[in-house]
Amino acid sequence: MIHAIQRIWQRYVHHIILGIIIICAAILRWPMVNFALPYTPQPDEPYVINMLFDMFRFHSWIPNNFDRPHLSVYVTFVGVWLGQLFTPIDPAVLARGTDRITMASAPFMHGRITMILVGLASIIAAYWHARQYQLGWAAFVAAGWLALLPFHQEQSGIITPDIMVGLFTFLIMASCWQYSLTPTTRQLWIVALICGLATGTKYNLAAAMIIPALMQWPLISQRAWRPLLRNIVIIGVGTLIGFFITTPGIFWSINEIRANLDSQISHYSRPDANFKPWDWSYYVWFFQHEGWLITGSIATLAGMVIVLRHKRLVDIGMLVFIIIQLVFFLSRERHYMRNLMPIVVYAAFYIAQSSNWTVDSLRRWIPSLPLRIIIVCGVLFSQPVLASVAQFQFMQRPYNLLTIDAITATQPRGTAHICTYEPITIAQTPSCDAIVNNTGDIAIWQASGLQQLVINRSQFAQLQIPAPLTLLQSIPSSFYGGNGEAFAIYTQDPISQLRTAGQPATTSDGVQILGMRLGRGEPRARISPLSPVTQLPARGSTLNLNLYVTVITPVSEPNWWLFVHLFDANGTKITERANPPRPDYPIAEWKAGELVFVNADLLTPPLPAGEYTIVVGFFRPSDGARMIISGSDNGTWQLPITIKAP
Repeated sequence: MIHAIQRIWQRYVHHIILGIIIICAAILRWPMVNFALPYTPQPDEPYVINMLFDMFRFHSWIPNNFDRPHLSVYVTFVGVWLGQLFTPIDPAVLARGTDRITMASAPFMHGRITMILVGLASIIAAYWHARQYQLGWAAFVAAGWLALLPFHQEQSGIITPDIMVGLFTFLIMASCWQYSLTPTTRQLWIVALICGLATGTKYNLAAAMIIPALMQWPLISQRAWRPLLRNIVIIGVGTLIGFFITTPGIFWSINEIRANLDSQISHYSRPDANFKPWDWSYYVWFFQHEGWLITGSIATLAGMVIVLRHKRLVDIGMLVFIIIQLVFFLSRERHYMRNLMPIVVYAAFYIAQSSNWTVDSLRRWIPSLPLRIIIVCGVLFSQPVLASVAQFQFMQRPYNLLTIDAITATQPRGTAHICTYEPITIAQTPSCDAIVNNTGDIAIWQASGLQQLVINRSQFAQLQIPAPLTLLQSIPSSFYGGNGEAFAIYTQDPISQLRTAGQPATTSDGVQILGMRLGRGEPRARISPLSPVTQLPARGSTLNLNLYVTVITPVSEPNWWLFVHLFDANGTKITERANPPRPDYPIAEWKAGELVFVNADLLTPPLPAGEYTIVVGFFRPSDGARMIISGSDNGTWQLPITIKAP
């Protein structure tokens, strides 16, 4: 039995060690599957998922957007399609995700699992490529480095094309290395097709064609112009074929792809106050803290020198490709570090090279090979192990927006919640009533029933908070950003700042009507602050009304409905509505002391200039009985308004 185990170990030792690395990598990445949902911190995720939703709805294989090529979309589509076999989804009712929140979590989970598998495949590809260079044990260093690298760990669990870029970086180099050993036409076609498939993950990977093109240098020195021209044509045509395979919609969507490419170029050229072109300090910070870490940065640069000493064209071509990528993104006005994925992942190969060289160099002082490997790997992996464990822990913590939700859920629900930049949810329902950008916006809302203000302190660090808003809770961000950006929640007594039109009135069932804010415009999807002014313009199809009530005691009748009528000066009813006052917040749940505001919008026909009266009240649908309102003999609260002449 022992001998059998020994034989199995000797025969499959490399597979076993690689398998252990892959299992550890999968465990480290697994928290990303549920991370932050229903929020989507990476805005590229709903971009992809929304395309998949449309493909499901219309039974189409063609995505409807060309901001990016489509290979990652198709790979994600397969993952989501397989996932829905276990967790069925109905394409007819799939809600579209915004850039920050979605209510359909299952497709995101399945897409993330798919990307994790792609990330694991890139680790295997890194090991395979290092083995091509006869690095032996050091090939495990390449695989282990990617397995532990926090940047790779995070990007593997996000539905973006970037982790596929990492995989294809190794596939391109592996095929180019094979071409350097056997420079046949067939192998060159394989290289070109892989370059095309890589371009199908991200447009900027088309620059990878420079690697096989530079490998044609011997033909130039020999002045073999015909073979040179043939090979260049193969590289170009093969790349185009590979790209067309992954993005076939380009054939009948030329105008769309041109517009999307122009949009992408202008996006990256748009000035960003946080960065500037050639922002070396930011790039150095990235590579030292997330991209390669400090130990990896030193090992990478050493590995580059070691590799380039051999003067192989394939390695020189990769360096030129890296320089092109760096120059392109450094010269842009906007910085997205995930665009540097080819450089980050290929560092694993350079690190394997420098590790192998260091272990050989220590032979003079440390005869034992295992001891040398342990010492070198101990120094090399000390930082990524700690960083990876920290990243793993951060991924398991509640996302900051979920923490905000938990805090908000303990606060009164009837008043306004406004935010800077991010939404919040209560009971899985988006509940950020407005996005504000400055102190003036906040002041308008303070007079409109504001209870809570959520500030993204990572984006709005200098925003001044007007009194009487006071800090309820501060939520810090983490060093690696694992649990989201920094937030602060402010609160105030909403009634003290409220300014409304109309006279307050008490009712017979614990509700006090405070007044109304008004506007004239179009139907609203969410609450807006409006104004206490009762003179309104004639233009518009809707009388926008915010009705404000405070709860003296909880209601005894759980089924009160709200009616809203509009009468002209002659007492003729113009329009009306009747429904539960807050469908999202039943009146039976209203709490004593709480301010509740109600969207009481009325659709109206064109209104001539003149005097009108808004009439509101509460009634019981079962028998029509009305709640008694002080100062009224018919259970109504009334507000005269004026429609001004155009």
